[in-house]
Amino acid sequence: MIELRQLRQFVAVAEELSFRRAATRLHMSQPPLTAAVKALEAEIGRPLFDRSKHHVKLTEPGYLFLFEARRILAQAERAVQIAQSASNGVLHLSHLGSATLGILPSLLRHFQRDYPSIELNVTMAGTFHQIEMLRRGEVDLGLIRVPIEDSRGLKVTVLCEEKMLIAVPADHPLAGRKSVKIEMLAAEPFISYPPPEGPSFEGIFVSACQRAGFYPRVVQYATQMLTKLSFVSGGLGIALIPGSMRVVRLDNVAYLEIDAGKTPLGYSLALAAPIKSTNPAITAFVATASRYPGAGVRT
Repeated sequence: MIELRQLRQFVAVAEELSFRRAATRLHMSQPPLTAAVKALEAEIGRPLFDRSKHHVKLTEPGYLFLFEARRILAQAERAVQIAQSASNGVLHLSHLGSATLGILPSLLRHFQRDYPSIELNVTMAGTFHQIEMLRRGEVDLGLIRVPIEDSRGLKVTVLCEEKMLIAVPADHPLAGRKSVKIEMLAAEPFISYPPPEGPSFEGIFVSACQRAGFYPRVVQYATQMLTKLSFVSGGLGIALIPGSMRVVRLDNVAYLEIDAGKTPLGYSLALAAPIKSTNPAITAFVATASRYPGAGVRT
């Protein structure tokens, strides 16, 4: 693997067109620098410099490599600057309630370990309200479900996929099954999010129902997943829930997978931030999430 140290040495020689001057610039002696560049050329398999007693010139591969080397070094410097500027920042993070049983605890743990001096302010809200909060500047970053209808002004980073399940009362005729075909739910009473709070979540399910020839019969609304499950436990109906909610054990509730044919029912969890935001702590959190993809998610 080529190291940043090797890139810096190459760039110094390329800019000075002199091993002697480059060595002085790098505060090292010339022989180790010459050996390092030869080793780099051997690793690449192409000569980067045309050497003679009177001059040092870049070869054509050398010119191309110089462009990429400068770009990589600039990106590395920016990464350091972001980490340093983020070290004493504040991040206002919003999240879905169901994420507390899935990906969120792991993300928070890793982030606090990697950036212990960033102050975290965390609040819970549905996807619809999170998007409004992001656009009003009330939060910096949101853990949301996608797809969403309108992502204007937002940068969305998808983290992982999660299945959808159906929660039914334990004495329901379907409760003993591992999975249920979606058309078998046509006559069932549904407990749903109130519109417009759940379009990104339940819209996928509704579309699958329509393809199966029916529209869900909603008999009760609930704004939280745990409220949905309590209504299921009380026998008011059945409910669509994310796979991470399976860890919640309530009396009189059973969880079934959904067989929707060729298209599995699921959605993506993502981080959303305003495109114009300059808070470096956002970049730090997204970087942490990228290093631990899917951490904690159970589907």
